[in-house]
Amino acid sequence: MWLTIGDIADSIAGTVEGADETVVTALSDPSTAGPGDIAVLFGDGPPPDGCAAGVLVVGPQGQAGATPCIRVENPRLALATLLTRLHPEQAPPPGAHETAVIDPAARLGPGVSVGPRAVVGRADIGDGAVIGAGCFIGEGVRIGAGTRLFPGVTVLAGCVIGARVRVHPGAVIGADGFGYEAGPTGIVKIPQVGNVVIEDDVEIGALTAIDRATLPGASTIVGRGSKIDNLVQIGHNCKIGCHVFICGLAGIAGSAQIGDGAIIGGHAGIKDHSTIGPGARIGGQAGTYGDVPAGADYAGLPARPVRQHLRVEASLNRLPELLKRVSALERALGAQDGEAAAEDG
Repeated sequence: MWLTIGDIADSIAGTVEGADETVVTALSDPSTAGPGDIAVLFGDGPPPDGCAAGVLVVGPQGQAGATPCIRVENPRLALATLLTRLHPEQAPPPGAHETAVIDPAARLGPGVSVGPRAVVGRADIGDGAVIGAGCFIGEGVRIGAGTRLFPGVTVLAGCVIGARVRVHPGAVIGADGFGYEAGPTGIVKIPQVGNVVIEDDVEIGALTAIDRATLPGASTIVGRGSKIDNLVQIGHNCKIGCHVFICGLAGIAGSAQIGDGAIIGGHAGIKDHSTIGPGARIGGQAGTYGDVPAGADYAGLPARPVRQHLRVEASLNRLPELLKRVSALERALGAQDGEAAAEDG
């Protein structure tokens, strides 16, 4: 694929500075880009040494030197568009592979692709969906149009996935929630008979697990447009709002509620039955033990408002020196008490 600088500028809402007929064929890293490449600069400084890109994309204050450039408001959004245009994702052809096992009662819409050794039960799969190699789709599952399941995804019985959802390899949707109770003869399992509902335009990372709800008719829900990283655990009965961002290794315990637009940092832990308000941000490795207000920034373990957390951390850093000072004061007071006792004697 080749594009002129003018074509690209139109697609990323940018302004051309320099030669407007320059042609590029690929997107490259600025440090290795050649004459036929376009590269994106994120900072305000000049291009790195050795950059020979034919075209640069720069921000409002970015520097391109003598290289033709496209000036944009947000270089990262421009990068997303360029990757889509110059390096489009390859979709498999429609149809079912000869090794796929598909229940005769399953409904597959036009243009559906089912990869090698995938297993599809009595499911309803929307137009143009892609079921990757080795996927398992259980009974009663519904998958929306344009959704893509990458190899090895498991979607268990009764779960619902919306349109244009992307689920990466090894993710499991609809496994049993972690529900048990101590009984007179040992631990008793509480059956998990609800389902999981993934709304439209969600992306779910590799090896993430989203557990089904406990009660019949109930759902663990991931709201429209939310993005979930790799290795995330979402427990049974959770309600994840719209456009929530959950980073890798985060764990959200059962029945927690995450408000619209919240951000959960990597390796953070969210307590069961707690509420994270809309727009709240939880820092990496934080652990919440209760509700977090809307729009608040929390960090640390236990999680506190960020400013309070920073004060606590600063105090902890001073603790060894403070202990030394206290010990010295105790010794001095002890010596004074000994001298006073000697005088009294």
